[in-house]
Amino acid sequence: MSRLPTRVIRVGTSTTSPSIVTGGGSYSRYAILSHCWGDGVPYPTTMENYDSRCKNIPFETLPKTFQEAITVTRALELEYLWIDDSCIIQYSSIDWQRESAVMGEYYKSADLTIAAADSTDGSKGLFRKRNPLGFQDCHLEVGLPVGNQKASAFSRQVEDHWSLMGSGPLRLTTLNRRAWCLQEAVLSRRILQFHELQMSWTCLEAFKSESTPSCLLVLVDVYYLSREILSSITTSICGVSESKKASCYNIWLDLIQEYSHRALTHDSDLLPAISGLADHIYKATSSEYLAGLWKEDFIRGLLWRPLHLTLNKASKASDERQPCFRPATYRAPSWSWASVDATRISYKAGLSHDFSKAIINASCFKLRNAEVKVTGANPFGEVVSGELAVCGYLKEAAFSAALPDEENLRDANAGNIIGTFHADETNWAQSAIWCLPVLWHPKSTMNGREPGDQNDSYTDDEEDQAVDCLALIPTGNSNEYVRVGLVVISDALWLRDCVKKDITII
Repeated sequence: MSRLPTRVIRVGTSTTSPSIVTGGGSYSRYAILSHCWGDGVPYPTTMENYDSRCKNIPFETLPKTFQEAITVTRALELEYLWIDDSCIIQYSSIDWQRESAVMGEYYKSADLTIAAADSTDGSKGLFRKRNPLGFQDCHLEVGLPVGNQKASAFSRQVEDHWSLMGSGPLRLTTLNRRAWCLQEAVLSRRILQFHELQMSWTCLEAFKSESTPSCLLVLVDVYYLSREILSSITTSICGVSESKKASCYNIWLDLIQEYSHRALTHDSDLLPAISGLADHIYKATSSEYLAGLWKEDFIRGLLWRPLHLTLNKASKASDERQPCFRPATYRAPSWSWASVDATRISYKAGLSHDFSKAIINASCFKLRNAEVKVTGANPFGEVVSGELAVCGYLKEAAFSAALPDEENLRDANAGNIIGTFHADETNWAQSAIWCLPVLWHPKSTMNGREPGDQNDSYTDDEEDQAVDCLALIPTGNSNEYVRVGLVVISDALWLRDCVKKDITII
C-alpha cells in the first residue's frame, strides 16, 4: 500500500455514488487517471463546490472518461482513484503549486495508471466499439508434416506498436503528444492503456497488448530504459554509483529531447510538467537542479540547440522551417533549453567526437556560481530568474544568414570561415556574436594549452578540430551576456588569441 494523495475520489459501488475524501496521511491502494483535458477543465473541483463533492458526486454528471475510469477502478476492487482536475482545487495557485510539486510521486505510488490513450478530452471515454475480427482469436486446424497428425492454432491481426517512442500507432496516441503525460508514463509502475483499437499493458517487465498478449518487449528505447533504470536506482539501499549517476544524466538528456516536442496548454507549465522526473533524478544524484540542467552535468546540459527543421511524415525529409523563438513572458534564463519554444531540442546535433572524453578534457570554461530562483513551493517548478557567473574565453565572430549553414560563421576581421552558428531563434539576423568555448574535444586540446596562449607553436594535428561554444551577445550591462545560440568552431587554432574574462550569463 502507498500513502494516499492529499485528496482522492472514493469510487463507491454500483449502488453508491463517488465522493472526494482527504488522504490525511493514510495508506491504501489507489488508481490514477492519465488523460487529456481538451480545451477546458473537464470536471473542475473548486472552493465553491468542494464541500458538496465531499458528500456526493452524482455519477451521471461526470465526463464519460471519468465514469469509465471509475468503472475500471471498481472492477479491479480498488477503493480510490486520483484525477488531477477533480482532486486539485482549480483556480487556486497555492493548491496548484503544492500539488504539482508531488504529482510525480502520486503516479509513482499508484497501484495502476489508467490511460485514456486516444481520448482528446473527457467526453470520449475509455471504451470503444470495435470489430471483433480485429482482435479475437481465429481457431484453425493445421496439418503437421509428420504423418497425419493435426494441431490447433490461433491466428489474429498483429498491430505495429513495438515502441511508444518510435513509429507506429501507439507512438502517435493523443497522450504521447502531451508534455504532462511523459512523466506520468515514465514514473508509473503499471499502465493499462485504452487505445482506439485495443488495450495494452505496460509494467517494468513487459509490454503486452490484446493483439500480442504473450509479447515481452525488449527494453530498447528511452521510455522503457528510463523506467527500468530510474526504478532500480531509487529503490537501491546501497547508494548510487558514479556510473548510475551518469546513466541518470544520460536519461535526462534523452527525456528532454523527447519532452521538448510535446504540447502544452500553458507555456508556464514547461518546467512543472517534468518536475516529477526532476525530483526523481535529484533523489538519485543529489545534484543541484538549475532550470532544467544539472550542476554535476552542467557542461553537457548547456550544449542544447533547437532543431528548426521538421520531418515530413510521408517522406521523412523536409527543409520546411519551423518557427523557434523566446516567449515574451520570461520562463527561464537564456542558457536553459526551457527558455525557447522549439519544435524539438537536440543534444546531439553539432557535437563532435566522443562526448564523455570531451568532458574530461574541458579546461576552458569554469562555472564560478549558478543561481536560480523559483516561484512557489516546487523547487523544480516555475523559474523567475537565473544567472551564471563563469570564467571563460571570449572572441568575436561574424554571422551571415546569407551563407550556407555549414559556413555561416566567419572571423570578424579576416573573414575566413571558422565554423557554424546554430541560432536559438528562427530568422536570427544580428551579425556580431561572441563565442565562449565550453567543450574541448580530445584531438583539439592544444597539448594542454588554454585559449589565448600565443607563445607556443601549434602542430598540424590541432588543426580542423571542433570546439563547442556558447554564442553570446552583450546585454549592455557590464560583463553581462545572454545566450543566442550554439557555435561549433571547426579549427581550434582560431581561439588562440581570445580574451579570458569573468562574465555573467542571464
